[in-house]
Amino acid sequence: MIEHKHFKIIGVDTGNKSIKTANFCFTSGIVKHDANTFESGETLTFQNNKYGLSEKRIKYTQDKTTSDNFYLLTVIAMAKELILGYKTNLDANSLNYNDNNVIRDNVYLCVGLPITHMRFNNEFKRYFLRNKNLKFKFNNFNFDLILNDVFVFPQSFSASSINKNQLEIAKSTQSYMIDIGGYITDILRMVNGNPDLSFYQSYDIGMIKLLNKIKNTIANTYGIKFDDINLETFFEAKRNNSTMPSIFDNNIISLIDDICYDYCENLFKILTEDDVELIVNRPIFIGGGSISLTPYLKAFENKYFKNAFFTSNIHENAVGYEKIGYNILYKKGIISNK
Repeated sequence: MIEHKHFKIIGVDTGNKSIKTANFCFTSGIVKHDANTFESGETLTFQNNKYGLSEKRIKYTQDKTTSDNFYLLTVIAMAKELILGYKTNLDANSLNYNDNNVIRDNVYLCVGLPITHMRFNNEFKRYFLRNKNLKFKFNNFNFDLILNDVFVFPQSFSASSINKNQLEIAKSTQSYMIDIGGYITDILRMVNGNPDLSFYQSYDIGMIKLLNKIKNTIANTYGIKFDDINLETFFEAKRNNSTMPSIFDNNIISLIDDICYDYCENLFKILTEDDVELIVNRPIFIGGGSISLTPYLKAFENKYFKNAFFTSNIHENAVGYEKIGYNILYKKGIISNK
């Protein structure tokens, strides 16, 4: 979140697998509570209904505006950022917080879509702007927000605006941003540090399909049902070269390894067929999927790519949204100094 004395700029990466802000990441799962539901954890009260976060993610949908799910998840994401801002700032007035436990503020919301889905940007903007005055309760905080505007950006383009990524992109005249997300893998070519809009592509080969294949194969082979949380612990241990959780024996580890190597090689073959040359041109791997699969992607160095940069920051798109949103407001004269 970027704080201004008159408003806040909040970037939210509404992924099919997880919701990311500059400071938070949580599963894209939400459930509506009925009168008999036992409430635990974080609860959103919105328009006389109560909702809770869930580790069971929402089923993939290309058009996220067909239900309220991503709207509500985004409201929760904004609330988390605003609460964090309040808690980390000794001056409570910075968030207009008063004795009635109400946070009042003006917000510019910055979100994104896969590059090839930007044709839906107007619908996505209207989706979030339907309630310009947002009144809700999240946990013990009440909110009274004015949504000044919503900006919709291409995902990989936004991540390319992060300073660290810009430095890596500048090391090569031509490079490719490879954003492996929950359901979509975005490819964006960068030339002399700028997006080359003559080549951008989105492929339906994200982490959700890979996770489903792993779970189904393990269930069919060993009769064991793993879920996404189990597999996240596997990828974390693999990435950090730490002790593998005991639920994964050597046979299961080998099976998962084989599936992940096959997935990565298939990705590189698809890119090769589309003339994405990664030996000469530098690949910049970003997104949560790239982070999880880093050890497997690196196994194909020299065969399919050289001199790659691998991000370790899952929040890059959200931070990039905020940075570009800030620049837009500066150019409009709404922010007077950079």
